[in-house]
Amino acid sequence: MKSLTLSCAFCIVLFAGLLTPSHAAEAGFSKWCGKYDYDVNYPLAWPQVKEDVTRLLGENDPGGAYDVVVQGFQNIVGLLGGGDAKTKRALNAFNYYLGQIQVPGNETPAVWDPTQIPGSGFLIYQLPKDPDISLPDNPLQIPCSTFQAEASPSYDQAISYALDAMKRVGSDDTLKVAQRTAYAEANRTYLSYERMLFEGLPMWPWEMWLNGKLIPDNFSQPAPLYQLAFFRPNVSPALKFDGVEDSDLDYGFTLEPIGYVSYTDSSYKSWWGVSSLVTVTDDNGIGYGALARWDQFTLGIAHHEKDDDTLMYVSIDLYKYILGEEGRSNSAQTFLSGVKGKLLKGSGN
Repeated sequence: MKSLTLSCAFCIVLFAGLLTPSHAAEAGFSKWCGKYDYDVNYPLAWPQVKEDVTRLLGENDPGGAYDVVVQGFQNIVGLLGGGDAKTKRALNAFNYYLGQIQVPGNETPAVWDPTQIPGSGFLIYQLPKDPDISLPDNPLQIPCSTFQAEASPSYDQAISYALDAMKRVGSDDTLKVAQRTAYAEANRTYLSYERMLFEGLPMWPWEMWLNGKLIPDNFSQPAPLYQLAFFRPNVSPALKFDGVEDSDLDYGFTLEPIGYVSYTDSSYKSWWGVSSLVTVTDDNGIGYGALARWDQFTLGIAHHEKDDDTLMYVSIDLYKYILGEEGRSNSAQTFLSGVKGKLLKGSGN
């Protein structure tokens, strides 16, 4: 994580209004030093970063959640001029902590709460420290005057709001909200796959295998609004046109080697698609062409070289006659069991 440094005076003036405390207090936030309002509009105040933090925790990315705070801290420090000795110590503590929580057994959140010696006028922070970097071991002190209404934007403000946000990232309340968010998202994703498998175009086992390969392994997104047809068999009436007054009705076996199916919306109750087509009839032999589908209706055109004939096919889907609803349900439940297992693992339930 590299710090963002903006040295031009114009940039500092431009963003000074953003960093100037508005001192808009909110219930539920303790006052700094027991008397100065917690500014909920400060860029690193918890209400400003909570949404991104909760989302990343819900995605099982605690490192990314903490990094929201660290990156925000670096940005503010850059706008203020690049940092001082205190900001270096704070950034060292953040980076060291983020490295430590990646080690199994070290996931317990650090305690970033300050202490205050009565009458001292300072908040005292005992920060974790990277032993391989030469920095002072003594506690970091932030003057309470930093939070006065008339105080100018400062590194001390940025440090204090960053430390407060770091504490809140690892709090039980934040983790519980993230867990509920993750579970709700996992449930929405599961239901989308359930609708696709039970309402959409039924998939033969090999089609389900192929389409499953196209889905992220952790099912991080709802079911796609498309699927592939792959060696999909049908039996079709075949109508041969030799002229308006001369047409013959035959039957043939048709196969869709590859095709694309697109759903009109997330209900998966309506779809359209196109496929390549291979057909076989007793009279005309093998033909090649294309097929279009809209919901349950399919229409194909194939050219047969044997008699140089072009036939039109209206397919009858073999799926319901061979596997039927029971086969569809069994295949869907097997697939959904895998979806559920991955989603529950990802949401922490």
